Amino acid sequence: MERRPVAFALMCLAAAAAPLFSAAGCKDGSVAARTAPAAPDPTEPGKWTPLAPMPTARHDLELIAAEGKLYAISGADDFTTDVVEVYDPKTRGWTSAAPIPEKRGWFGCAILNGKVYCVGGKRIRTADERAAGADKDKYEYLAGLNIYDIAANRWTQGAPLAEPRAGLKAVACGGKIYAIAGNTKRKIFLPVVEVYDPRTDRWTAGAPLPEGRMAPGVAAVGDKVYVIGGSRGGHAESDTVFLYDTKTGKWSRGAPIPTRRRDFPTVVIGRKIWCVGGLDHSRYLGTVAIYDTETDTWSAATPLPRPKAWMGAALLDGRIYVAGGADRDEKKNWYRWLDEFHVYLPRNKER
Repeated sequence: MERRPVAFALMCLAAAAAPLFSAAGCKDGSVAARTAPAAPDPTEPGKWTPLAPMPTARHDLELIAAEGKLYAISGADDFTTDVVEVYDPKTRGWTSAAPIPEKRGWFGCAILNGKVYCVGGKRIRTADERAAGADKDKYEYLAGLNIYDIAANRWTQGAPLAEPRAGLKAVACGGKIYAIAGNTKRKIFLPVVEVYDPRTDRWTAGAPLPEGRMAPGVAAVGDKVYVIGGSRGGHAESDTVFLYDTKTGKWSRGAPIPTRRRDFPTVVIGRKIWCVGGLDHSRYLGTVAIYDTETDTWSAATPLPRPKAWMGAALLDGRIYVAGGADRDEKKNWYRWLDEFHVYLPRNKER
C-alpha cells in the first residue's frame, strides 16, 4: 500500500494552531508534562466525546492501555516518528515517555505482563537517504522487536521476525505474541503467522492463515485469535473472519463483518470485538461494528465523528479511546494526519 505524504507546511500550520500544550517533551526519555484544558467527564453512553488532542498528529500508530494510562506509540506524519505520548485520564493531559528505538508505522503491537511488544512495520525514508544509496524505495521494511517496560520507562531489543514485514498485526494470547499477516518489500497479502515466546526470546512459525491478508483487524478472546477483514489483493478488501484455536492449532471461519474493511483497530470488551473505522478501498469508514464471539453475530455502535483509518484504539476502565489516524483533505486531494482523541462509553446493550 502506498500513501502520499501531505505537504509539510500543513503540519507546521497545524502545530502552530494547537496552543493547548506546553513545550515538547524529551528525546532522552524523561517525562515532560503537557497540560490541557479540562475536558468534560465522558459519562454519556453511546456518544463519542472529544478529549485533549495528541501533541503529535500522526497515523499508523498504536494505542496501548496499561497502569491506568494510554500510550500512543510511534506512527508517522510526513515522516515516521519515534515519539511515545502518554495520556492520563485523571489529569486529562499528555506527557512524553521514552522514545521507541526503531521508529515505525504500520506495525504490530501487543501488551503482555507489563511489557509492550512492537514488531515489524516500516519507516518512511528521507529524500536524502534515497538519493544517497542504490535503494530508491520509499520505505524501509522492519523485522525488529522493541520491548517497552512500562514500570521502568525503558526499551530493550528482542529477537527479530524471520523476515521484515509491514501491514501486520500483533496480539497476546496464552502468554505468547502472535504476529499475523502483512506484506514485505516483494510480497503482499501474506498468510504468515509467527509466534513469539517472551520466556525464550524466540519466534516460531504458526499455522498460516487460510488466505493471505494485509492490514486486517486482530483480537484475542479466550484461547482464540480472530483475524477480521484486511486487504486480499486487487484493490479488494475482505469481509472474512478467521478464528485460530491456539489449543488445537486449527483455523475456522466466523460470520463475515457487514462492511468489509482494512487498516482499522480493534478493542475487546468481554466476549465482543469492536472494529472501529478503517478503509474500504478508497472509502474512509466511520462505522463501528461489534462481533459477538459467543453468538457469531454482528451489531453496530455509534459511528465515529469522522470517517478515518490508520488510528490507534484501546480499552481503559470500560471506555474506548481512539487516537489519531488519517483521512483525505478533498480540497487539496491529499492525506491529512490527525491529532484528534475521542472516548466512548458503551451502552449496556453493547457490552
